[in-house]
Amino acid sequence: MRPAPLGEMGPPRFDVSSLLTAVRALGRRARLPAGALAVTLAVIPFGSLSALHDRVVSGRIVDTVSQGRFLATPRDDGGRISYQIAFIKRHPPSGPTVYLLGGSAVRECIPTCDRLTTAIERRCGVRARVRVMGACEQRLAGTLAIIDDLPPGDGDVVVIGVHHLSFVCGPAEARAQLTGITLSQPLSPQLTPSQALHDWVAARQSDDPPETIRAGLLLHLARYRDKRGVPAFRGASIAYRQHQYGQGSVLPAGAKRLSMRRWLRNRGGPDGPFYRDFDYSAALLAECVRLARAKGYEVLLMDCPQDAGVVRHAFDKYKAEYRPVCTQLVDTQGAHYANLNRTAHLVSGDFFDLYHLVPSGRVKWMPKLADTLAQIFTDHPPPALALLVAASRPAPSPAPLKPSVSPSSSPAVGRFAGTIDPLATALGQAAP
Repeated sequence: MRPAPLGEMGPPRFDVSSLLTAVRALGRRARLPAGALAVTLAVIPFGSLSALHDRVVSGRIVDTVSQGRFLATPRDDGGRISYQIAFIKRHPPSGPTVYLLGGSAVRECIPTCDRLTTAIERRCGVRARVRVMGACEQRLAGTLAIIDDLPPGDGDVVVIGVHHLSFVCGPAEARAQLTGITLSQPLSPQLTPSQALHDWVAARQSDDPPETIRAGLLLHLARYRDKRGVPAFRGASIAYRQHQYGQGSVLPAGAKRLSMRRWLRNRGGPDGPFYRDFDYSAALLAECVRLARAKGYEVLLMDCPQDAGVVRHAFDKYKAEYRPVCTQLVDTQGAHYANLNRTAHLVSGDFFDLYHLVPSGRVKWMPKLADTLAQIFTDHPPPALALLVAASRPAPSPAPLKPSVSPSSSPAVGRFAGTIDPLATALGQAAP
């Protein structure tokens, strides 16, 4: 039986088990003193926590708190995504938008959102706002939750970064994400409640899944107090830092190979999470694509950057597992799939480690991503653009019977003929 929507489930219950799991993870990492969590629990009445929870879930938090005051630290990926989703709920985008989702390799793959916006516009005339929602250790459960919280697409594009690290999301991670907690990165909770993820988890386990993000919210408040020294959200405004790796921080090749061998031995081993959770992750990816397509988005599955000079063929057997999943989603769900590693001409010096680009790599990757996105907007123009192009076409004349101008010479016929783009034509402007 399909579970009832979250709003019909009565008074929300606090998911103690997920919180305890996160606390154990925090203990191992030894970055958040247990006292910070204890103080947070002691000073916040349950009613106040409920009210704050409702403000975050509804998006009303953005009416009184800026992003700079909401973040626990300048590198708070989860806090940034939580705030951006809340902002979009209150202020839905009015034009074409591109959302970049996935792990930290996605977060690091472009210089800035504005530069990618400009690059897309120069190629096809569509000015699409870019929002990076990649985060350290974002699992596919977190990606699904974000897609579920996005507004209807109307021709917008969702980019999902994929590589072998994407396919390690199991039932425990999916269940924890319902509470706002990313088990592999509990210090930066992603507070994105999701009915779609709730239904997904409920269909695959016998007990009732968590119903609120209170556990994640508590962790966010505790970390805020620990890092800022003041209660949430009374700290000074701070700027979010999208990039964590600079040109001078590139690891030596030996350190990269050591990291690769460690992953192959542990997470990629026969008993590791890749093989254990691959089917579950692949099904989650399919649900991400299905939901995004149902909401009106074009979906681009993007192979994440990878230091081929060090990796060589070490990950080939994992690629042989997940790439057929992606191509199947192209055939069955109408997704797009691109491996930009083949054309970006990256070298080992463009990578901090095996996956994260530094500035020299970002400026190589971004043009290739812009090419791909421009092609998607060209082949599948947003409805508003399609109407403008249609309006720019002259009314057909009843005579002569044979056209006096060949179709290929008309700027409004076919795909972007020559260097003329339909948006510029519709607005009476020269193509860039």
